[in-house]
Amino acid sequence: MGLNNVQEKNRYLSKKLILIKYWWIWFIIISFVGFIVYSNQANNKKDEEKEKQKQQQMTDQALKNQGYKYVEPTMTKELLIKANLALVNGISVDDAANDFAVPPPDPIGLDGKTDNRNPYKLNWNDIKKVAFAADEENFYVRYNFYGIIPKRMATVSGDDIKSLSCNLGLSSFKTKRGKTDEGLLQIGLMYTEAKSGKDNKDESVGYDIIEPRLGALGVATPTTNQDKYGETIYGINDTSGKVSGGIGKDYVIAAFPLSDFDILPGSDITFDVSVETNSRIYHHSSVDPLLDFGSVKMGKQITYKLGSNTYISKIPKL
Repeated sequence: MGLNNVQEKNRYLSKKLILIKYWWIWFIIISFVGFIVYSNQANNKKDEEKEKQKQQQMTDQALKNQGYKYVEPTMTKELLIKANLALVNGISVDDAANDFAVPPPDPIGLDGKTDNRNPYKLNWNDIKKVAFAADEENFYVRYNFYGIIPKRMATVSGDDIKSLSCNLGLSSFKTKRGKTDEGLLQIGLMYTEAKSGKDNKDESVGYDIIEPRLGALGVATPTTNQDKYGETIYGINDTSGKVSGGIGKDYVIAAFPLSDFDILPGSDITFDVSVETNSRIYHHSSVDPLLDFGSVKMGKQITYKLGSNTYISKIPKL
């Protein structure tokens, strides 16, 4: 065997010994490369799955929107009779005409709008009288106005009046568990809705005009959290209230189940009352407080024992 062949064989054995000796290094390198390739494939698969889910959700939402039809939570005849009977024996508070609150020149809010310093006086957004009463099951409230609520959205100087909201701000009530809570009982009449898939308060893409919708909303148990518009997030959001009146009428009426808010029947509740409108240009295009004392957005606080026919009122400490 020649010298060159011996040297070549030795070099081959030397390389083989190196490969055998440091096999674990090569194993780690190969494993790492394999892991990278696998991870990339897995991530790509996850991205594909996410995109499929997103597309499916969009499809489901589109189908849902096509089949969606709002059903107004209208009072039954029996409940309306019960409500009217309770209200006749309850409390009635009159309110003067054209006594709208004039807000200060506040800065633009998170929804990009300010309040209207020249409130729209449309008579159907002007409180004439508010009546309230209660029995063992429900709290009843009726708002009467100086005008007839229109069947179609009104426009003032090119500004769309998008909604009418009748607010009863519960600053204090006692629960069956003996705790003190707070919230809001609201009757709302909507003339518009957000475009499909958009945030209801995001008006940058406009909105759709709809057949007017009358509904009831109750919230209670405020949390320490806020949404992106600075609005308090509540632990209880209830839509089981029933309504009557609305378009073509000069009143709205609602029944709010006490049990849905854990309110103790026969206990005292404290609240203020106001009616407001929202428009395309203004956050509040008008605000009419009941028992006005000069506040921008609220009247005197009423303390009422559920089921009684008396109340007391006072100017709140703001």
